[in-house]
Amino acid sequence: MKKFRSKKVLIISIAVIAVLLIGVIVFAFVGTDMFKSNKDMFFKYASQIFSENNGLIDNKIVEYNNKKANSSYEFIGKINAEVDSETINKDTLSSIKNMNINVAGNVDRLNNKAEAIARVNYSDKSNFTVSYKSANDVTGVKFNDLASKYFALNKKDLSSVIKKLGVNIGNIDAPKSNISNEEKELLKQKYSPIIKNCLEDCTFLKVKGINSEGYTIEISNQKMLEVATKVLEELQKDEQSIEIVNKALGTNFKNTEISVMASVLKGYKASNEKTSFTVYQKDGKVNKIAIQFNDMVNLTLAKTSTDNNVNYNLVVETQNYSIGLIAEYS
Repeated sequence: MKKFRSKKVLIISIAVIAVLLIGVIVFAFVGTDMFKSNKDMFFKYASQIFSENNGLIDNKIVEYNNKKANSSYEFIGKINAEVDSETINKDTLSSIKNMNINVAGNVDRLNNKAEAIARVNYSDKSNFTVSYKSANDVTGVKFNDLASKYFALNKKDLSSVIKKLGVNIGNIDAPKSNISNEEKELLKQKYSPIIKNCLEDCTFLKVKGINSEGYTIEISNQKMLEVATKVLEELQKDEQSIEIVNKALGTNFKNTEISVMASVLKGYKASNEKTSFTVYQKDGKVNKIAIQFNDMVNLTLAKTSTDNNVNYNLVVETQNYSIGLIAEYS
């Protein structure tokens, strides 16, 4: 029974991811300046989330990644976390807040070399350092406080060690989305009416943020399952759209598998809780999104940008704790 339930949860998760992907693509083309209702304004700004010019993906980051892919470069980074909790004692919280990780290194694409140093700082006086080097097919790691030499393996040996540890990683490639504008338009034409009709009776609100305004959709878990079911039932009959979704997700779903997903979702009874999704904008540009799951977990991602840098602030809050992560690109 547990095994069956795990499979059911996995199927639901995969289905929801696929539907969310289609939803984002569908509404990526529907934003115009003529929108009036809260519902239309929500979809307008939701369509901008992944825009380089008006969304959360800043063109500075795109330029940075393009530069990384085509030249040698140096990098510097810092990771720190902000944690608040009523169940963690003050000393532990203080230690977490004082801890940070500094990373610096360089990559030589031409000669296929890279090196980096990561320093984990528990406090101003307590830290440890890890060094990393790679050249061609050899990778080495050194724990500076414990050893004076690198522990090195070539790719073949590394694969062998991983297999001996019982881990089968296979051939893992990052999925690449090569969806054309024509394919996005096709998904829009086919699935926009389905999604809009399903969401017709949902609540859309206008909300105020700090120096911004936002638009929210409130949707019950059962309604999300209904939307996912309707989309999957249509998708299972549409080989062309299945191919586009597979291309975007890096998967190889067949129509029979999608049919099983739709059947499982149709027979599944969701809880009574609701999920809300809010997209905030300032001067017509998306600068924050917020998701509240079942009144229990809040997730926010905010972006601030200047001429010289871009900052992202991710915060996860539950009833017992709050964790914040900050990333800076400059």
